[in-house]
Amino acid sequence: MSYLDFDKVTFQYFPSAVWKPDALGFLTLRQFLESHKNPKKEIVEVFEKIKKAAAEGDLETKDRLKQNFLYYFLPSCIMQGGRKHENIVEYRPLMLVEFDKIEYPEELKQFLFDRIKSCIAAWLSPSRKGIKLLIRIPTPKSIEEYKEYFCAMAYHLDKYLGFDGVNFNICLPLFISYDENILIRKDAVEWNKRGGKINAFKVHEGEFSAPEDINEEDRQEVINTVTFVINKIEDGAHPKLVSMCSALGGFVGSGYISYDDAIALIDELIENNAYMQKNVRGYQKTAREMVNRGLKSPLLLRRHEEQ
Repeated sequence: MSYLDFDKVTFQYFPSAVWKPDALGFLTLRQFLESHKNPKKEIVEVFEKIKKAAAEGDLETKDRLKQNFLYYFLPSCIMQGGRKHENIVEYRPLMLVEFDKIEYPEELKQFLFDRIKSCIAAWLSPSRKGIKLLIRIPTPKSIEEYKEYFCAMAYHLDKYLGFDGVNFNICLPLFISYDENILIRKDAVEWNKRGGKINAFKVHEGEFSAPEDINEEDRQEVINTVTFVINKIEDGAHPKLVSMCSALGGFVGSGYISYDDAIALIDELIENNAYMQKNVRGYQKTAREMVNRGLKSPLLLRRHEEQ
C-alpha cells in the first residue's frame, strides 16, 4: 500500500472574503493539518466568538465572523482566474465530507474516523456543532469522476443525522477550523468506490411532454432570468430564493438546463451576492431543496407555452 505524502500534496488557500477568487498561495497537506491543530492566537479568538454566537443562536454574527476573519481552502482542485468549474486546472486526491448541527460531534468524529479507513483527518467545525472529514481518493481526471466518489461515500453516510451533501460541489470553500484533538491517519487507503448522483430527478407523475426544439438560446434565457433575479436580492432573500429556485427546478425538469449546471449556477450566484454572504451555506442548502422540489413541476418558457 502506498502512503500519501503529506509534504507533497499541496492546494490553495484564500483570503477570508469568499467573494475574492484569487488565491494567496499554496500550502502542504501537513501545514493544513497543523494549522487546524495549532492555529495562530488571533484565529483562536475568532473561533471562540463563533462558538459563542452559535451557542446563542446568533447565526448572522457567526457567519459574518467566518466570512470576514477566517481563511478558506479548496483541497480538491487547483483554480486559475476564478472559482468556477471552468477555472479548474488540476485535481487533488482529496475529498471533503461534512456533518452539521450534531448533538454529540466528538463521539461522531471518533466513530466515523475509526470506521472509514480512507479518512485522512477528522476535526470539529468552527461552531463546534459539526465535523469535517478529509477523505483520500484517487486523483480525479474530471469533475464527474470526483462526483462519483462523493456520491458513493454519501450513500454510506447520509443515514447519519447531520450529513450535509454540499461538497458535491467541488468548488465549495472550506473555512479554517480549530481542533486540538484533530484525528489524523497517515496510512489512509484510497476511497475508490463510485456511485450515481444523489438528489436525482424525481419522476413527474402527470402528463407532460418536454419541448423537442430546445436550443442554446432557451438555455441562456433561463440562465439570464435566474441571474437577474438573484443579483437583485438586497434584502429578504429567503422567499425570493425559494421562488426563483423552485422555478429553476421546473426549467431543469423541462430540459432547458441540466441539473448540475443549475446547481453550479445558483451556488455561484449566492456566493457572489453581498446580502447572502451572512449565510452562504444556509442559502445554498435552501436553493438545492427548492430546485429538487421544482423538478416535480416542469415549467415552459413563454415561446413553448404559446405553441
